[in-house]
Amino acid sequence: MKAYVLKVTIKNTHPPIWRRVIVPAGISFSQLNLILNTAIGWCGYHLSSYEFKNYYVNIVDDPDEFRFGGGPNEYIDAANTCIDDYLDDEDIKSFTYTYDFGDDWTHTVQIEKRLDDYSGPCPIVAKYKGDTPWEDCGGVWGFYNYLEILNNPQHEEFNEINEWTGGKVPEYDMELVNDELSGIILSKEKRPPMSTSEVYDAYFKNKKLYTIEFDTINDSFMSYGTDVYSLFSEMVEDFGEIDERLSDILSKKSINEEEKYEIHNFLFSANMNTILAMMINDKLSKKLAELMGEDSVPFIDEVNNSAIDELNRIMEVIMGEDD
Repeated sequence: MKAYVLKVTIKNTHPPIWRRVIVPAGISFSQLNLILNTAIGWCGYHLSSYEFKNYYVNIVDDPDEFRFGGGPNEYIDAANTCIDDYLDDEDIKSFTYTYDFGDDWTHTVQIEKRLDDYSGPCPIVAKYKGDTPWEDCGGVWGFYNYLEILNNPQHEEFNEINEWTGGKVPEYDMELVNDELSGIILSKEKRPPMSTSEVYDAYFKNKKLYTIEFDTINDSFMSYGTDVYSLFSEMVEDFGEIDERLSDILSKKSINEEEKYEIHNFLFSANMNTILAMMINDKLSKKLAELMGEDSVPFIDEVNNSAIDELNRIMEVIMGEDD
């Protein structure tokens, strides 16, 4: 079977706390949450996200909650995104996994190997270093602060922290963890995309990691690094050169016939490129139809018609202008 060998290291831990875990291909990022959290030792009841800097994307459970938060990254649905889409990219050596946005446990995940014919149990922790910090202790800073307090019985917070933590970091038991992971086997039974909470619910109820039938509609309008993105970039560059020429022509008090003809060609080309862009990205209209239902039809028509009307008005003004 196809699988990935991932080394997951909790950032800013000294010495580093890490797990080497083998995960099956073909699962969603929301399903990967279940495997990673179990392998690391997290309970899994907090939110999480993945960041791939090569693609300028963050993969989360509810992308709509993040899309207006600013920043250069696009937010993509973890439930409807297969890990193979990113982990198969040979140029990607690592990515970031963040668990619990309050404590902000940030992990560097190195893709150590891509296996096409793995025959062992999967998922599984192959090796580890360090025990798992307590959850809800305030992240890495809180973890080391608690350790410092526990090493000082005279500290004013010693009794409180000692009672809350049990006096020590729980020992990581790789055998027990792998026993838990042994139940997370990819089933042939198919289900539509599932959020992380739905993945956990299904696992605890049915002890299955279902095969996901991913939606064909992608939330991404135009993914970085794709052929469509390259075409879009070329179009933007062409429009930039056209814009400079148009600015030069329109800065004059009058426009001659040759310049009118040139502008006519510019406008025609712009219209054709717009149509081409709409054809390439008709998935945007499909996504709007999915989100808005029948309301999307007049909305899309209104946008398209207003753009066409405005272009026609500009063309009539230019072509009707006297020298």
